[in-house]
Amino acid sequence: MVRVMLPNAIIRNRRAMLHLFLARPDLPQTIKLRFDAWDFSPLGRTPIGEINPEQTSGFPLIKRTRPIFTSRLTPNGDLFAQWLNTNLAIPPGQQYPWQMPTRQGSELWSYIADDEGTMRGLSDDRLMRRLTRVMRMFWWISWNNAQLVRYYDHNWAGIDAEVFKLGDPQ
Repeated sequence: MVRVMLPNAIIRNRRAMLHLFLARPDLPQTIKLRFDAWDFSPLGRTPIGEINPEQTSGFPLIKRTRPIFTSRLTPNGDLFAQWLNTNLAIPPGQQYPWQMPTRQGSELWSYIADDEGTMRGLSDDRLMRRLTRVMRMFWWISWNNAQLVRYYDHNWAGIDAEVFKLGDPQ
């Protein structure tokens, strides 16, 4: 989830942001639909709740005795983080939008930067809390991506409503 689905949603979001800022260079960086605006969203501000495994399934938890699938290394989160800090390709003759740099130090970065050993060592409860949070991030970014496609299809009409205003409750 953290190494494949979430990065793919982020890639789509980042490309949409590039199209937006190339078309509308007058917009500020503070667009609510950016993947790195998670910390300012209502979902991002809600605390990470406790998960009771008995409430998540009608079946008792079963400890696996052997792996079901062949174990493979997951993609390296550090490489994805490096990619997030690089400029995307733009058409010749255009200036790279100043709004594109990724805001670092967010909750999202903490998930991207976790190493494989840390993730494999999580307790069941912590893993469930983490997965629940990452799933919320994924669906939030995916919904934002759908909104960006809608705005793109309408030549970015109305996108100004997605800018954080000073004093916004966000």
